[in-house]
Amino acid sequence: MRHRCTAPSRPKSYRSLRHRRFLGYRITKWIAKGGMGCVYGGIDEVLDREVAIKTLLPGADAVRFVTEAKINARLPHPNIPPVYALGTLDNGMPWLAMKWIRGQTLADLLASRQSRFQGEEPHGETADPRQRLAASDDSRHRCDDLPRFIQIFEQICQAVGFAHAQGIIHCDLKPLNVMVGEFGEVQVMDWGLAKDLSGRQRQSRGGGSMEPATPVTGGTR
Repeated sequence: MRHRCTAPSRPKSYRSLRHRRFLGYRITKWIAKGGMGCVYGGIDEVLDREVAIKTLLPGADAVRFVTEAKINARLPHPNIPPVYALGTLDNGMPWLAMKWIRGQTLADLLASRQSRFQGEEPHGETADPRQRLAASDDSRHRCDDLPRFIQIFEQICQAVGFAHAQGIIHCDLKPLNVMVGEFGEVQVMDWGLAKDLSGRQRQSRGGGSMEPATPVTGGTR
């Protein structure tokens, strides 16, 4: 559930949801619209912290939405965004509150890195010495930021390894689904296509509807 989806305008439901309270959470602003839902900025009124609140779009897969939230909640890891609460609106559509992640996708960072170094080589034997010097500086900068991307990759591996140990396979792992925060924190997002091989999900499908509001506790991340 990444918060970097794009949309040109706010949904019609924004006015009705703005400042509305969900089990101690209050929507304060519009963030983005994704393939399954709308993401808003909100406040946890109990702990006085900023959160992201996601609501499902009409016609979207509610089962997948709820499954993603529950899988996230089962994976308490520093590189997997925690879910704080899961519930339903008056119309029966699910919503969830989770960590608000500010930053860029790994895809954006890689594209930016590539664009910075495009055309740096080759300049040829007859190139201006100043051009060759600039190219040499660019190459050093590329080497300088390589450790940063290796650290990002290591954190992705830690998150995926933890999920595998719990019997969860992401199934949609790619740079677009990895967020890198303003302070270098790495979050593996979008667990909506994940497969649960532990058998736990099948055992929990005992029928019945989801509770009107089900807080997820135990996470302090």
